[in-house]
Amino acid sequence: MGPIQPDTPTTLKSRPSKKRDRTTSRRAGGPLTEGDLLAIQQERYDRILYTAHKQIHKQAKVVKNFLVQKEIRQKKQPRQSKQKQEDGNTSNTEAAPKIQTLKGIDLDLVTQQAIRQLGLYYSNPRLKSMASRGDDTSNEPKHKKTQDTMFPDSVPPRIEADHPCFDIVNAILTHKRFLQVMEEWNDKVTEFRQWCVELEASTEERSSEHHSMKKKRKKSVDKKGNKKSDDRQEHTQDYSDRYLHETSQDTSAMFCTLSGENEGINLDGDEDIAPKKKNRMGQRARKAKAMAIQAKQEGRSDYESLNWRAPKTSNKDGANEDGDADCKSTRNKRTKDDVPTKTEIKESTAPEHPSWAAKQAQSTGIVAFQGKKITFT
Repeated sequence: MGPIQPDTPTTLKSRPSKKRDRTTSRRAGGPLTEGDLLAIQQERYDRILYTAHKQIHKQAKVVKNFLVQKEIRQKKQPRQSKQKQEDGNTSNTEAAPKIQTLKGIDLDLVTQQAIRQLGLYYSNPRLKSMASRGDDTSNEPKHKKTQDTMFPDSVPPRIEADHPCFDIVNAILTHKRFLQVMEEWNDKVTEFRQWCVELEASTEERSSEHHSMKKKRKKSVDKKGNKKSDDRQEHTQDYSDRYLHETSQDTSAMFCTLSGENEGINLDGDEDIAPKKKNRMGQRARKAKAMAIQAKQEGRSDYESLNWRAPKTSNKDGANEDGDADCKSTRNKRTKDDVPTKTEIKESTAPEHPSWAAKQAQSTGIVAFQGKKITFT
């Protein structure tokens, strides 16, 4: 054995992602372009076509094996009479090639005919775009015209009645086991078509909204520009009017009319000037003023100014009624003599209960000894 070589690290090549990055092709929140819409529809169409081809091919294989077993069972049935046996000889010679034809049937042909009946090939977005643009595929190179069994470049043709496998393909397509799969995929193809229509409609609405938003933004920008220019014009117009008004007043003062009035002076302009507001008096000032006016009307001379206040009457104990902090009166402080003691508390003169009086008498008095004295000898 040769020397063992050290393990060399193997570099794994990263597979390119199948999903297309469409973030660079359109702005965030912007409308989908025609290329983006085609790519989204084509991606979903390829997934649906791949799954449909796989499931239908599997079911076609099951139905083909079932038909082969059925033909073999019919061939091995015993004949009851000679006539049936003679007829069976001719039928056996015909049944052998039929079984061979069933075993050698191309299931891709059956699958393509089933998908063609579903109409899934006609929903190919790429074929729709080529038909709308009017592109001709006849000028394409030959290597592009190779028909792929799963993803054909064009819609496969319908099988004719003179085709050698027409009866077998028709028997598989009309079998009840195969019809169940066809019904399921008919619903899925209908959902895919509805999704395509809704996607196109939403894209059109989004593009129209995007264009309308652009127009609104443009109008708002234009309005802002016009507003700025209008403000600038108003400012210059006010400045010019003010300057002309001052010069007209100065020139009109020099020339007088026959009536002796100046023409340049605008007498109506004084009405536009708002009167100067006076500071309103406070609540206490208004109250003092009212009290001073009232004292003056009553003939009292004890007021000195508008802020005069009537003197307040003092209480007997010298305390202020309002309890102001500035009052110098002192309150009578309580002493120890004012507090009643226990001895001064008057006893209640209410009659006591007889039981309570007897119990109290027993507890207070000294009871004399009434027993006999015991002596020990």
